[in-house]
Amino acid sequence: MKNIVFIFRLILLFLPVILFSDFNYRILVSEEQNFVVREAVWNPENIFNIKNGLSADLKLLGETTFKFENFKLKFSDLATMPVETNGNFTNSLLEAYLSLNFYDFYLDAGKKRIVKGKGFLYSPSDFSLNQSFETTQNKDEVLQFKDGLWLTGVGYYSGIGNFSFYYIPDLAISNEAIERYFTKGQDEIYLLSYSHSLDFMDVGVVGAYSGSLKLGSYGSFRLNDNFVFYTDFAFLERVKNYELELKTYPYVGDIYQIKEIELSNRFQFIFGVSFTHNNFGLMIEYFYNGGGFEKSEFDKYQRDLKDTVKNFDKTNPVSIWNVGNSARIIESKGSLSLSQHYGMLRLYSLNLENFELASLVISSLTDFSGRFCNSVYYNIENITLGGEIFVAYGEPYSEFMLYGEKWGIGLKAEVVF
Repeated sequence: MKNIVFIFRLILLFLPVILFSDFNYRILVSEEQNFVVREAVWNPENIFNIKNGLSADLKLLGETTFKFENFKLKFSDLATMPVETNGNFTNSLLEAYLSLNFYDFYLDAGKKRIVKGKGFLYSPSDFSLNQSFETTQNKDEVLQFKDGLWLTGVGYYSGIGNFSFYYIPDLAISNEAIERYFTKGQDEIYLLSYSHSLDFMDVGVVGAYSGSLKLGSYGSFRLNDNFVFYTDFAFLERVKNYELELKTYPYVGDIYQIKEIELSNRFQFIFGVSFTHNNFGLMIEYFYNGGGFEKSEFDKYQRDLKDTVKNFDKTNPVSIWNVGNSARIIESKGSLSLSQHYGMLRLYSLNLENFELASLVISSLTDFSGRFCNSVYYNIENITLGGEIFVAYGEPYSEFMLYGEKWGIGLKAEVVF
């Protein structure tokens, strides 16, 4: 199976070479070594067998693009090969699409990334990707490894902006080999967007429907060459939330169940400012998450979690069940979603010869726990060497300590052809 996938990847990469004479290609080979210490109060006596220590991946990213006057073909494929002997090889076709242009109209078909929004920490109006960036690296570095979506779309460039509509079909994949070596499933989304740019500002509006309505807008205003203010907003008709519900059963005792709650008409928004001067830049963002726990709700969750941990008994199935459900609340909601208020500060280098430096602090403004990251990378021609270190801080039951990663070090060596 690995040989078949490798051959298929080579065909995708070099098909334009065979068929056409004018093309662009890029091949990135990266090895990443990560050492992470994982510890959380919801894992007493390491009942979930969460491992600390070293992991290593070898990544091969191939991109090839053929451009002609009225159309473009692009293929992007990522193979990940764990260095450990018990690791699993995976492959993903990240992008494979055809883009046709005629007059002021265009048509896209295939698998493609659609990136909207303005936030660095998180972009609420990015309804197709919805990814948070808990890293010091810039967005392009992260997005190049991001999976696209199978879609069909049309657009129109006009003097007053760019209009587009995309249909993203439901794709359910039950075959494990297809998911592991080719592509993953996706949910149905109808996506409508408008964007317009001027010399001093740009704006965008996004509408999406995927079982419920989502409306978003984003924009930036350039005060001068050094100051940029930006914002990103979303209205969500329905948001799923989860909480622990205590029930008492005869002969069994107290059991904590996960209760799903549907929240209506919630808002998310980012407000940020970017400042650059000489060789350094500074970004400050505030993120409001209307789908997160309010202060009183988060306090209740912490009390329930403390109760399950305090009464933990690994010989009692009910106790194991209660701790497991307490942990699944975090897994269900994901990072940057437990509470409602977050802040971010990012300091980074600009145009330093051969070096890229960055520091990032993300903090919950509910309990002031957070994550602090530093990175240093050295670039010489097509080679990048460097790494990152992160530390989570806060009380044992605070938000960022509940995510389970206390500190870690990552090293990376990357070559681009």
